[in-house]
Amino acid sequence: YAFSDQSPESVYENRNWYDVNVKDAHDADTIRGDVHLGLGVVLSDQGLRPDDYDAWEVSTLRERGNSNIKVTDEEIKLGKKALREFKRFLKEGTLQVSPNPKRPREKYGRILGPWRLVKSDGTIIRVADYAKEKGWERSNLFELDRE
Repeated sequence: YAFSDQSPESVYENRNWYDVNVKDAHDADTIRGDVHLGLGVVLSDQGLRPDDYDAWEVSTLRERGNSNIKVTDEEIKLGKKALREFKRFLKEGTLQVSPNPKRPREKYGRILGPWRLVKSDGTIIRVADYAKEKGWERSNLFELDRE
């Protein structure tokens, strides 16, 4: 599990989870939305990224620190397919985020932490698991510096 010395299961236990009203999805791992903290407190128009998976890209360049990594046309196709599927998936329930306690925001100010989707019947789906199952996940997550 990225950024943690805990197993993926323990990361999901005993965490604070916050509903996200998703306004836009750039790709299958970058969204903007309102984060509802409870008691009427809302963090409006926040960028969010998961810290437990990395989705295929939808554009040709991907910034990594001071260098750019070329993204192939095949990856862009995979990224666009993943984005379409991700948007459909989001309609199945309420997205929630649990900010990473060691690093709640990354270098661009986006809220960083695992995501889950809570369906109306109470079923909880880990978005990282779903992304991997659907083939949205890039294979090099643990090689990336998720600043």
